[in-house]
Amino acid sequence: MNDFSFKDPKNLIALFVIVFVLIAIPLTVISLNSTREPSSHAANTTAIYLQPATANVNVNGNLDVQVRENSNTTQVTTADITLTYDTTKLDLTTANIDAASTSNFTSDAVAPSVNAGTVNIVRFVPQPTTCPNGVTPPCPAFLTGDKLIATLHFKAKTVAGATAVNVGATSVVYGSSGGDETSTRTGGNYTIVDTPPTISITSPAASSFQKGTISAIASATDNLGVTRVDFSVDGGTITSDTTPDPGTSNYTYSLNTTTLTNASHTLTAKAFDANCTTACPTATVTFTVDNAAPTAVTITSPAKVNGTVTLSATATDTNLDHIDFKIDSGATTTDNSSPYQYVWDTTTATNASHTITATAFDKAGNSTPATQSVTVDNQGPSAPTLTTSVISQSEIDLSWTASTDAQTPPVTYDVYRSGTKVNSTSLSTTTFADTGLSAATPYSYVIRAKDAMTVPNTTDSNTASATTKNPPKLGDINGDFAVNSQDLAILIATWGSSTDLRADITNDGKVSSADLALLISRWGT
Repeated sequence: MNDFSFKDPKNLIALFVIVFVLIAIPLTVISLNSTREPSSHAANTTAIYLQPATANVNVNGNLDVQVRENSNTTQVTTADITLTYDTTKLDLTTANIDAASTSNFTSDAVAPSVNAGTVNIVRFVPQPTTCPNGVTPPCPAFLTGDKLIATLHFKAKTVAGATAVNVGATSVVYGSSGGDETSTRTGGNYTIVDTPPTISITSPAASSFQKGTISAIASATDNLGVTRVDFSVDGGTITSDTTPDPGTSNYTYSLNTTTLTNASHTLTAKAFDANCTTACPTATVTFTVDNAAPTAVTITSPAKVNGTVTLSATATDTNLDHIDFKIDSGATTTDNSSPYQYVWDTTTATNASHTITATAFDKAGNSTPATQSVTVDNQGPSAPTLTTSVISQSEIDLSWTASTDAQTPPVTYDVYRSGTKVNSTSLSTTTFADTGLSAATPYSYVIRAKDAMTVPNTTDSNTASATTKNPPKLGDINGDFAVNSQDLAILIATWGSSTDLRADITNDGKVSSADLALLISRWGT
């Protein structure tokens, strides 16, 4: 073989061909590989989504939303996210976006921005400064699986209703090869919830009775503030109050009940706030209107009274509640149940004319008075003066001075012997013969003068005492306590009589010599 020489032109041509082939073949392979690469790349598998996907949040409450991606086994390095939201319902500032260091994509390519309902966040995985397994930097930096891109802290505004945070169509998660690995973009749907107002009716009370013009009062509160309270009766005309009473949560409606029937009615109060404009909370109360006062108020009482007397009153009213009694301008006594009565101790009043007032009230407070004049007479007649006269061993006669009574004549009398009444009917005369007494027995008497009151006032006389005569001596026919010629004269006058037995001393049924002998034996005793 001949030695190779660069001076030989043939050799130079051959060398050029060899070098060209050695260079062209790898480039061709590379080119073919490059041409085939798109057809062999797997479909995008990375999902961008928000967590939570749905939530309820109170007005003025906080809504924390995580922006996440799930690349499964695909290696990703960068997330370029655009979100949009409704600024009428949600509020967000860059200060409410957590720092990149709190997420898995730990570096911001550019600072997050918030502008007119649009949020932009670009974060990536930085290359580590040291590589594992002795690999010389730069070494690959990527993430796989479900990772946190950013956390946003929205503030709900005061407008209630449905809202959304949308993931923009330009949101992209890039793979380690630099290509777009995004498969789906899913936003979140949220509901701004406004707790409705609370309301209760404090006046009128349930089942109460009302009259005239009343203040219907409802207490209403709300986290956003009550805008108004509507009042209506029986579903009728609505009256609104937009301003609570100073220092309270009370809303007031001046209700003229005289425009309503005297019957049961229902008051409804409805509370509104900025978000509740139709189906808002209500409170109801049922009450009874009664603008009719009691009628036919009647007092039952004697024209004249004394001692302790029970006064009665009646009235007509379907809702009658109580009756008040009053004497003249004195204190009021109330009876709350039928029969309506007042027990009056008239001894505390003067002996004169007085006015009884009975005022009937119904449950609504309507009232009707009635009056009646009565005369109080607790004064008895003037005291009689009593004297006695002993008539015999079995009779004492009484007499007394007449009593007078200016207020309630006529005066009558009762006779009391030793504390016991002895006359069967009241006496209008001033004398009385008390007979059938025991001989030689002391008795005491009092005359009780009575006026003409139903329960009479009485006045007692002085006490007068007397003793009946002793029984006659044997032979003392005339009862003069001596046996003498007067007795003999009676015996002679009735001699032989079996009917006039005054001289029948022996009690044998006739006046005879036996009686004469007994009289003579007792002569002069």
